[in-house]
Amino acid sequence: MALWRRGPDGVKDGANTRATKVVYNFLRTFRRRLARGDLRYTAVVKQREADVETSIDAGYDVRLMVFDVILMKQRTDLRVIRRLKSQYPTSIGVPTPTGELRSRRGWTAADVRFKGKRVRFVNTHLESATDFTREAQARELVAPGGPLSGNRQYIVVGDINSDPQGRESPPGAFDILADFGLVDEWPRRFGPGFSCCLNQSDARDTNADGFDHRIDLILAKPKLRALSGQVVGDELGDRAPNGLWPSDHAGVVMKLRLR
Repeated sequence: MALWRRGPDGVKDGANTRATKVVYNFLRTFRRRLARGDLRYTAVVKQREADVETSIDAGYDVRLMVFDVILMKQRTDLRVIRRLKSQYPTSIGVPTPTGELRSRRGWTAADVRFKGKRVRFVNTHLESATDFTREAQARELVAPGGPLSGNRQYIVVGDINSDPQGRESPPGAFDILADFGLVDEWPRRFGPGFSCCLNQSDARDTNADGFDHRIDLILAKPKLRALSGQVVGDELGDRAPNGLWPSDHAGVVMKLRLR
């Protein structure tokens, strides 16, 4: 979930003068759109990741804050027992005219009880820029003391940025998670499941050809029975009237049966 802010006109000094005027708050927008369909969700865990600011040609600074968020539908039998979150120690730096920007990633997790059964739900977004950093973050995820330590049921979701088939990105990070025991049921049960990614950064692609590989994954440990799976937001008819796609990624939805 992204939060975009802008600074005053003429102030172009990067993070020295923090931009504060909110332009886009995607978490707020998303929850409001859900509520229009009588779908009420609560933000269970919210973890701040990157917080970067730089100048643009328009003559002011733009600040982007990125959050990992777990949302839970209200009025359900789910009960949250514990909330966890953290940033990965491993990150990368990007030089800019106003100084280095740090690309930080992290994870959120919630221990929940559902009809007498317990599961830890983990959400993460691994680094896209370098294989080394992404694989280091995957190892941190499964390391002792991390969110996947202990003997319990796990469901892990997120943009792993690692293609299990190695088509568009190396499978190294995925292999680390698979070696830990996380099971990817999608290809066996529900076909290709391609969710990534549009070719144009402005989300105005005129076709769906960009959706040709998988990096948005739903994994479980131990293996859980997958009852259904669906990719959403990957068809031309999903675009808004102005031609914009919902996202540069499609969404993946899976129903699992807990042990």
